[in-house]
Amino acid sequence: MNFQNQLITLFLTGVFLDRVHGFLPAAVQLQRSWGGMPVVEQTHLGVAASTPTINSAVDSEDYELSVEDLEDVSFEELEEKKAQWMADLRLCARTSARDPDAVARAQSIFDEMFEAYVTSEETSMWPEVDVYNLLIETHAYSKAEDGGEEAERLLSRMEDESVDFIARPNLSTYMGVIDAWAMRKSPERAQGVVDRLRTRYEETGDESIQPTADVMNKLIKAHGMAGDAEKAESIFRDLLEEEGELKANYKSWIQTMKAYASSPEGTEKVSDLFQEMVKAERMGEEEYKPRTAAYNAKIKALSMTSDGAAEAEAMLFDMISKFREGDECLRPDAETFRNVMTAHRRLKSPSGAKIEHLLQIQDGLYGTYGMEDLKLDERQYHVAMGIIARSREHNKATIVRRLVEKLKNSNDPNIPVSERAYYTLLSACAYTNGTPEQNFAAFQIAVDTLKELREFLGHEPDSACFGMFLRACANLMPESPKRDGVVRSVFKKCCAEGHVNDFVLLEFERASSEALELELLGGFLADDVRIPKDWRRNIK
Repeated sequence: MNFQNQLITLFLTGVFLDRVHGFLPAAVQLQRSWGGMPVVEQTHLGVAASTPTINSAVDSEDYELSVEDLEDVSFEELEEKKAQWMADLRLCARTSARDPDAVARAQSIFDEMFEAYVTSEETSMWPEVDVYNLLIETHAYSKAEDGGEEAERLLSRMEDESVDFIARPNLSTYMGVIDAWAMRKSPERAQGVVDRLRTRYEETGDESIQPTADVMNKLIKAHGMAGDAEKAESIFRDLLEEEGELKANYKSWIQTMKAYASSPEGTEKVSDLFQEMVKAERMGEEEYKPRTAAYNAKIKALSMTSDGAAEAEAMLFDMISKFREGDECLRPDAETFRNVMTAHRRLKSPSGAKIEHLLQIQDGLYGTYGMEDLKLDERQYHVAMGIIARSREHNKATIVRRLVEKLKNSNDPNIPVSERAYYTLLSACAYTNGTPEQNFAAFQIAVDTLKELREFLGHEPDSACFGMFLRACANLMPESPKRDGVVRSVFKKCCAEGHVNDFVLLEFERASSEALELELLGGFLADDVRIPKDWRRNIK
């Protein structure tokens, strides 16, 4: 019996499953976990076993159909499929922070890969260490509370020499697990992973897992995210004294700057570190030349203050100027523009026109140079629209409306028009404070927006949008029977949909006359009138 047939037999009998200790395709395990000890109860192959022992052996002929099916697939087709699996895993890793299904999807992809390896004759289907690293990264950046535990459990299995048929960890594996604890603001657990890496390196002498500055940078990140910038800097200062692979590198500076950049008190410290980088470059340390990431860290620090917008914007335009002169290291990216816009948001009176202009500059740079990290994304649009909606521009509803139209016409699935965009547009309308003509124009936009939102959703909007439209009625329409008529119609639809919450009631009270309030509520909110429970039935 050749190796592949032996592996298939082990796979079916449960001996293989016992050796892997939990790294099973979900098709053969009831407990879907990359780290836990499985209890196999049922498989799609018809195998049933309460425990994975050799006593549950099944003749390999039970699997012949699947094997024969795979034999019909060419090597090129398998390679193409593997490339697609890897692309999908990378996507899961990139999106797990905002996609709650990414972890389960990555598990499913891993299942397919492993089954293809077990049931085909192609050893190239073997899930190598980069596959496991992507699984760890998916856990690391997910919102799951147990993401750190799952990532470290997977590392433990990869380290366990008694576990067969699994890739061994490399430096990226450990860095991924440290990241998992950094994202959960647990520097102590991150330090534990660094310690186990050092121990394994000392025990094995494996040069591929020799600790480096990049590993320590992850630890700096962990302390920074936990709010302990001083400890992060202490580690960084120690790295400056090291030699060889452990000597501080460019990313060491960046992670230390980021540790301070998240609080207003750290702005001066970030500026000092930035100037240290400039000085170090002048002294011959070319690697320490401030590049885009350093500028972004300083601009982010400025964005945490109430008066940093002017300096942040000046740094952006300095970057653009130097980049156009040929300095590729200072090309701004989407983060640069987002941080500058955030700095403007801190102003007492941000300029909506300036925010729109910044978006136009970013879009122009993307159109000229085609760099993906300059492309406007959904987050960028929402940041911009939120700032404009809170500005004092009399035509801010018109500006936000233009951005929503741009989103609608982009035909880019990565920047879809969402209910949030329409809510922000309604907010821009509601907070318009201009001449009667300007207020009327804003109200017309609000009416059109509510209608368009209904068409977009295919049903009535939620409480937030209902409430914001009622606020627009109160702020933009003079008291009159006509206003009462609009408010009556919208409030009744909100009641029918079961979306009446406290926000809706407050805005209804502001927008309606006493007669209308008495008519629809049977009393007054000021007197604690009680409303039917059915009006609140869909409140989450």
